[in-house]
Amino acid sequence: MSAAFAKLLPDVNSVDNIITVMTGIQSNENKDDVVLKIADLARRSKDILEKKAPELEPFLIRCENMEFGAPMVVAGIRAMYDSAVVKNNEQSTDRAIEVLKHYMDDGTLKSEHLKYCLDIFVPLVRNAVYYCSEKKKQPAIGFQIADKAMSLVFNEDNSIVSSLHSAFLFLCVEVNNAKAALPYIYSHVSGLVNENPQVSEFPLDLLRSTKVTVTQFFDSKYLLQYLYYASLVLLNVGQYRRAIIFLEHCITLPISNPNGLQLNAFKKYYIVSLILHGRLDIPSSRSSALLRAWKADRSAPYSQLVQAAGNPENSIEEVTKTLKSNATAFNEDENAELVQALIETIKYKAVLKVAKSFSSITLTNLAARAKLVDESDVIPIINKLVNSGELNASISPDSNVIHLDLPIENINRKDIDERIRKLEYMCGEVKKMDLAARLNPMLITRNLKNSSLSYFQDDEGLSMSNNPIDM
Repeated sequence: MSAAFAKLLPDVNSVDNIITVMTGIQSNENKDDVVLKIADLARRSKDILEKKAPELEPFLIRCENMEFGAPMVVAGIRAMYDSAVVKNNEQSTDRAIEVLKHYMDDGTLKSEHLKYCLDIFVPLVRNAVYYCSEKKKQPAIGFQIADKAMSLVFNEDNSIVSSLHSAFLFLCVEVNNAKAALPYIYSHVSGLVNENPQVSEFPLDLLRSTKVTVTQFFDSKYLLQYLYYASLVLLNVGQYRRAIIFLEHCITLPISNPNGLQLNAFKKYYIVSLILHGRLDIPSSRSSALLRAWKADRSAPYSQLVQAAGNPENSIEEVTKTLKSNATAFNEDENAELVQALIETIKYKAVLKVAKSFSSITLTNLAARAKLVDESDVIPIINKLVNSGELNASISPDSNVIHLDLPIENINRKDIDERIRKLEYMCGEVKKMDLAARLNPMLITRNLKNSSLSYFQDDEGLSMSNNPIDM
């Protein structure tokens, strides 16, 4: 809310006065302006609400009976929660969370009203669900609250990220619910939720504010958490191509003191890069600080893994040995299953390579050429290749010979054109974001002012889209 607009609202010094002002706003203002003014009143009433926090439940009941009282209800619950946390009063904190869950479930908090007070609602829910997971050790309850809150104020078409997104994805990993998380893992992030609207030139446009003063919408650690936990969800469902994009963004975020999440992301990036490409491709834009921290951390097992996967003689055996010799490190990093997936991928590629060279071959010979233990390892992989449509195969029961044939690839021209169109659109969006970033007062330097603002590199920007050919 601009300073001029805020001056139009009277000062408040008690909860009764707040109700009086709200009643006056609802009776005298156009409906389009009512929610905006009540949301601003809620922000300005923060101190008085926190002072009266133990007595706020009757106040919330009065607010919920008002047609546009949702922003003040949220502000009241946040005052209850914040006051209880500051006083380290666990019982009052639990009560505040119960009240929050009640009002979300009974329909008092409506989506069309909450969008005007996201700066109050999002931090409240984020802190509450982290409290449930970390303090109370009840991630399932935190997940229920976060899931309901996300459905109220966000959808997959928004493509905007808030600090609540990071908390929600974290809880999805904790309760192992990838299905709930996937709609909120965006291939293209179009903006950030402004959780500090009081320092913005256009605070009412909380979802998409492009012309703002130099400000921080929310702590950057939440963006890192969003990227990291999104990658974990994608890895759990086997979407390695999408996961590596998020991991790459994790390890290329500029930071002077890399934290544990970035180091964990780097470790997973090592393995996923080997799964997808058979080699390690480290982004050139990664920070030198991250590399220094990486060398100081337990990086040796992952360097050994890269060497083992690149062994031309028998990479399957070498990777298996590396997994066994560094089992403790991989288990502590929760990467043992990912290394096992790497082994299965190497086997898969080895069998497919042999299959492309023979029209018929015995299972024993195929296993030997693919460096597998015996034919019992071959059959599951052949079945997987057949089910995925990458291979046609039939086994002669008498001779133990398998007949192989590569299916003819059908190219859908319309599908290719659609993917190219998506790629062109994404490139255009990246260019717009890059230009907007160059015009940010915080980033404009004397050299930049004297230089052209034209687009220099096609790979700059915030886009996290897949190559359209891989979609």
